Formats: sequence, structure tokens, C-alpha cells
Amino acid sequence: MASSSPQLTRRAGLRVVAGGLCNELADEDEQLGLLLDVSETGLRIERPHRVMGSRGKERVVQLEFEHPAVDELIWAKGVIRFDRLEPVRDETFVTRVRRTSGVEIVAAAAKHLRLLREFVLDMRTDQRQLDMMVAM
Repeated sequence: MASSSPQLTRRAGLRVVAGGLCNELADEDEQLGLLLDVSETGLRIERPHRVMGSRGKERVVQLEFEHPAVDELIWAKGVIRFDRLEPVRDETFVTRVRRTSGVEIVAAAAKHLRLLREFVLDMRTDQRQLDMMVAM
């Protein structure tokens, strides 16, 4: 399970850290990645960079990932809204490229959308309570 540490982003939406695996399926191609964080409407994933043809930034993908707080596998359709490439050097000094993508969820089972939304809202409430206690 993930450690949950909410943080506000520049878009003023709450993103919750969510470690776990994420399976991405696009054009009959499957790639395993890491779920970095989730929000009410999307998630951020990281995986090795692979050249996958000439596609625009708005690419439709199918995602399979475990809910950050409950033992529930979620299938969702998403649109990649941004891709960020970053060079990473491993312990043998080989440089590889890591790709981080922001994915907007555009379709999923109503139950899964509700579970994600409630999880993020609960984390927002917990963070506000913590902020109020620290301010006292």
C-alpha cells in the first residue's frame, strides 16, 4: 500500500502520493510503470521511455492500477495531458531516460471514480485538520 502525503499543486488541486504499480496499455502495447500520485480527476505515472511512434501529446491509454488506500484494482481510460522526459544515471553510470506523464481520467467504473474522489477528499480534510493543529 502507498504512503499518503497530500500536497497542493500549482493547479490548486490536491494530489496524494500513491506508490504502486500501474499497467499502461496503448495501441496494443503494454508497459509497466509506477503510480506516483492521484487526484480527483487524474494521476501521474512514471516509466522507462520508449519510442512509440509519432503521436501527439493527447494520447488515449488504458490504465490498470491498485487504489492507493483499499485493495481494489481500477481500470480506467485516460488521456495523457503531459509527458516529461528526464535523464537518469543508474549505478553502472549508464544514462537512461525516464518518462513521467500526467493522465486525465476520462472513463472508469462509477464505483472506482467515487472511491478515488472520496479518498482524495478525505486526504484533503485530514490535511486541513493537520494544518489547523499546527497553526494553534
